[in-house]
Amino acid sequence: MKKGMKTATLAVIFAGSAAWCACSSAAASAVDEALARTLGTFTPAAPAEPQKPKAEQTEEQKQVSETQPKEVREQKQRPESVREERREQKPVSDAAASRDAARPDTDKMAQEVPKGQGEAARQSPDFAAIQRGIASYQRHDLDAAYSEFSKAIAINGENPTAFVNRGIVLRDMKRYEDSQKDFRMAQSLDDKNALIEFEMGLTALAQNDSDAALTHMDRAVALQPNDLGAQMYRASLLYRLGRLDDAVAGYTRVLEKADDALKLRAYIERGLAKEQKQDLAAAADDYTAALTLEKENVPALSRRGACLERLGKHEEAIADFTRLLEVVPAEQSSLIYFNRAGSHRALGQLDEAVVDYTRALEHASDVLPIYVERAISYRLMDRNEEALLDIERALAIEPKSADLLNLRAIEKIKLNDVHGALADLDAAIALDAKNAAFLGNRAGVLENMGEKAKAIDDYTAALRLEPGNAKFYYRRGYLYRLSGKAAESESDYKAATAIEPDLPAYQ
Repeated sequence: MKKGMKTATLAVIFAGSAAWCACSSAAASAVDEALARTLGTFTPAAPAEPQKPKAEQTEEQKQVSETQPKEVREQKQRPESVREERREQKPVSDAAASRDAARPDTDKMAQEVPKGQGEAARQSPDFAAIQRGIASYQRHDLDAAYSEFSKAIAINGENPTAFVNRGIVLRDMKRYEDSQKDFRMAQSLDDKNALIEFEMGLTALAQNDSDAALTHMDRAVALQPNDLGAQMYRASLLYRLGRLDDAVAGYTRVLEKADDALKLRAYIERGLAKEQKQDLAAAADDYTAALTLEKENVPALSRRGACLERLGKHEEAIADFTRLLEVVPAEQSSLIYFNRAGSHRALGQLDEAVVDYTRALEHASDVLPIYVERAISYRLMDRNEEALLDIERALAIEPKSADLLNLRAIEKIKLNDVHGALADLDAAIALDAKNAAFLGNRAGVLENMGEKAKAIDDYTAALRLEPGNAKFYYRRGYLYRLSGKAAESESDYKAATAIEPDLPAYQ
């Protein structure tokens, strides 16, 4: 019975640890860090000629109107240093990380006047307003940037650059509908500019409208089919939409022609898509390919280690996690120690596992699964007092966790505190009355306390929830036998052995 209780609890706890791993900063930043290396690769085709300027425009204004889209396009290719720095300081969820990582460099919206434009263009009132708007945006003064771009539009309502830049500001202000209106206006002035479709796609993504975002990305690719950056962003979006086969195909097309910088990102993201498809060996191969391009790439090492661990290749996984620890700052090492500890435990290296769980806690003292997994390791070493202390620490973080109360009850049983175990199981069942394992565990405690009738009731309730559990039939049948109910005992024994034929006869 105790073995069955432990197995049920381990299943619950392992599920919890997997959830923690999925949302940790190291895992969440895998896409971000890869994308950050190749931000700004989107290079739209040259824009079509803008609409004919109004008659009252000066020649200088005409020049600026015709040349501004190119300035925006060229500036988009600069690295996103400011946004990347903010992501490193504050990890975000997978979805948010992906959105931020996919953005082009909007902190620097335009370059200097293109060579050959001369002082006339620099002195143009709408160009000057755009430059002031860019400077304000770079200072993160969105209100001032919005005001300057609006002035530029008032001066020259046919300059798509001003509308694009104001649309970017509006998106950062979370005024998404107004942002899209500006992009649509820019599009009406320059309907062959792939960058505008791209910006509309990013805004749709910020609005959580993934279908519209994909439509815009498709149009951007159609306008410039040979641009690998656009194809990369489209593949990334397909991945986020869960269209994994299409995403893998998109990444593969990029890999056929990309340079090494873009290949690094494509291998990592294709590996992530293959992981989601549960093709772990192929995912590991993609991470290995990424590592041939950059041998200490953190996302590639981290994800390959995780794949190797799930494939049962624990020694190789430990090697990857150890390499990671050599390159990752100590304050970001908790998940790595946590994962390496899991592989150590799978190999029966319990002392090493405990050491790694302890190191993981040095920079993540409020992360519940680390305490739980170290407690399980202590239990496997018969260090039950230490296991109980770790479960107490976990309960201090989440006091209303039925799973943790059940786990603490099991430790108390091992320490012969049956009354304490019963109290914990009562509390667990009060929180989750539909859990057959909890009822079965309480039945076992009541059985050990001599409360046969109450134990029979709990086994019966557990069987209603889990009618295929041989252990419940077997233990209830034994209690029926002790209670003098031979027919009921024989019926339960037959039911138990029909499920598990090797169960011994009652003595």
